[in-house]
Formats: sequence, structure tokens, C-alpha cells
Amino acid sequence: MHIADKKKWLRYSVSAAFLIIAIIFARAVWPIIAPFFVAIVLAYVVNPWLKRTGRLGIPLIVSLIIFYVYVFLGIYCLVMFTAPIIIEQLQNLFAYLPQLFDQLKAAGNQILPGNETGGTADMLQGFGKDIAQSLEKRLTGYGDTLAAKVMTLPKLLVFFVLSPFLSYYFLRDKKNILARIMSLIAPLRRIEFLRLMRELDHLLRQFISGYLLISLIISIMSAVFYYIVGLDYALLLGVFMGIAELIPYVGPY
Repeated sequence: MHIADKKKWLRYSVSAAFLIIAIIFARAVWPIIAPFFVAIVLAYVVNPWLKRTGRLGIPLIVSLIIFYVYVFLGIYCLVMFTAPIIIEQLQNLFAYLPQLFDQLKAAGNQILPGNETGGTADMLQGFGKDIAQSLEKRLTGYGDTLAAKVMTLPKLLVFFVLSPFLSYYFLRDKKNILARIMSLIAPLRRIEFLRLMRELDHLLRQFISGYLLISLIISIMSAVFYYIVGLDYALLLGVFMGIAELIPYVGPY
């Protein structure tokens, strides 16, 4: 092996070891660095909005307040309008599951009359009931978990207040932070590094926005179609279809 190759492998090995140590360290101190991580993500998401409002002469703090107010109002309205319907449809679905399994057993007996399908139908019915009971217990358990989480509500409030607050300082000092990062890059590689970062930023934003838009369209179209044909649990199934669409390959099926 040439000396250049040995240096390359040594550099890769040191980088991999440093990355592993950084991941282990991050997991150990995650409760402390979590607000900073969320603040960086928020700053990245909000940055295009600030560029547009900055051209209009709107101050940074005012733009951030407007953005967060719109986001929180949107989430609040979405939860208030859809959560009661989804919860009601979930309750009705769990109440209907035993009857559904009985209908599936009867359909199996019609397809394969006699003793040919008795054991299989009973097995499928028992398996389906076990799944339904497991899901019901899990959802019931979420209530207890939520009650326990309420006890840590002050910590959550600090987290959700601190992250947007930190994102403001990241955005305000964005130029200084980028300058510090660029100082770590070799001068001959800075132009190439900036080009790659711009391409990565463009592709990442296009990918995320496209995926979320497709999921939203699928969810709305599915819910509307199910409602038109008179299918029960239309909104619940539409939301499920939208979430499943986010899973590559598996979701569409």
C-alpha cells in the first residue's frame, strides 16, 4: 500500500472514530443539547422565510414572531378540528372490530364450507382479536403515559420556549457562525465546500417539501373519496394513508 493510501485510510479511520465518539457523547448529554439541536433545525426551516421578509425591511425578531404565531395557530386549529373526529372514529373502530372479525369468519366459512376452514377461521379470528386487544391496551396505556408526562410539563415548556429563543440568536449571528465554520476548511477547498452545501440545501428542501406535499395531497384525496363513497372512518383512514405515504415503497401499497 502506498504512503498516500495509508494516510488516506488513517484519516478515514480517525474521522470514523471521532464520529462514533461524538455520537456516544451526544447520546449521553442529549437532554442538555436537545434544545440547541431543535433550535438549529428551526433556524434552518425559518431561514427562507426570513430572507423574503428581510427584503421587505421587516426586522428579524418581528419576522420570527409572525412565523411562530402562524405555525402555532395552524397546529392549534388542526388539532382542534381534527383530533375530536379522529378520537371518535378510533373509539367506534375498536367497538366495531369484534363484529368485523365475526364477519370475516362467516365469509371464510362461505368460501370453504364445512370443517375445511373451521380451524383456520378460528385461528385468524383469534389472531385478529389479539391484535385489536393489544392496540386497545397500547392506546389506553398512552393515556397513563400522557398523565405522567404532565408531571414534567414545566420541563417541556422550558424546552419549547428555549428552542425558538435560541434559534433567534443562531439566526442573528448566522454570518459569524458560518465564518467560524469556514475558517476550519482549507482555503483551497472553501469554494467547493460552499458549492456542495448549496446543492445539498437545495436538494434537501426540495425533497422534504415534495414528500410532505405528496403526503398531504394523498391524505386529503383519500379522506374525501372515502367520505363520498360512504366509507366509515373516512378521516381516520385518510390520515393513515397520508402517513403511510411517507414510508418508501411500503406506503403506497
